[in-house]
Parts: sequence; C-alpha cells; structure tokens
Amino acid sequence: MRCHSHGVGGRVRHRAGRREAGCRRGAFYLPDGGYDLNGQMAAGQLKYALPVKKSQLIGATGLHYLHGESGANNLRNRNGERDYLLGTGSLQWGPADQGLPADLGADVFYNFVDYDAGTSRPSQLQRRTRPSAMCSRCRSGS
Repeated sequence: MRCHSHGVGGRVRHRAGRREAGCRRGAFYLPDGGYDLNGQMAAGQLKYALPVKKSQLIGATGLHYLHGESGANNLRNRNGERDYLLGTGSLQWGPADQGLPADLGADVFYNFVDYDAGTSRPSQLQRRTRPSAMCSRCRSGS
C-alpha cells in the first residue's frame, strides 16, 4: 500500500478589484519512498497578482523547511536524515481569465543548506582542518 504525505495547510487572500495578494502556509509529514512517513516539512508562500491590460502578472516567493529524521527505509544515500531550507521565487505572465492554458513563467530555487555526498550533516557544520604550513619541528619550537 502506497503512503502519501499528510498535513494541513491554509491561505489568506485579499482582493482589491483585479489585484490579489495572498499568503499560504502548511505543515506536512513527508513520505519515505511512497511507503512510510519520515520527516516533516513546514512551508510558506507570499503571492501577488497584478492585472496588465488583458493579461496578468503573478509574482510569488516561498520558504520551505524540511526536517529529516533517521530511520528512512526507502530513501537512498541518507536523504531522509537531511534537513533542507529551500527558497523559491516565481514570476508568471499570461492571459487573464480567458481560459487559455498558456502562460510564460520563470522559477528560481535555492537550497540554503549544502551537503557533501556521503554525510547527512550540512557542510557548513562539518569541521574542516587545513594542513599546517610549518613542519612538525618548527611547530614544537625545537
């Protein structure tokens, strides 16, 4: 039996004529390869829609925090143990309320937390040592 993410979300929006501003947020349990649940996600998004003649321009920005937990059975390379902090930005232009399924858009995603391939600890927290430029005799003072 396949398992999907479970959670709760909500939105608030304000309309003034054809302009619209809104905020969405939610919290979810994340699937472990589609079979179990492992980890959580909290997310939020701000959106603004602006009419431009017979079209509309929509801009959105979001932040997603994924909290990993050990014990994932189906996620490879310890991905279930990793925490992620993702920033998103989106800009979209298309016909306003004309039923046309065509829009032009661009999305940007950025992961604020980076990992080395073999670990679940962020590379910013890993202790890095640099070899000393002095020989051992010079360091000891002899």
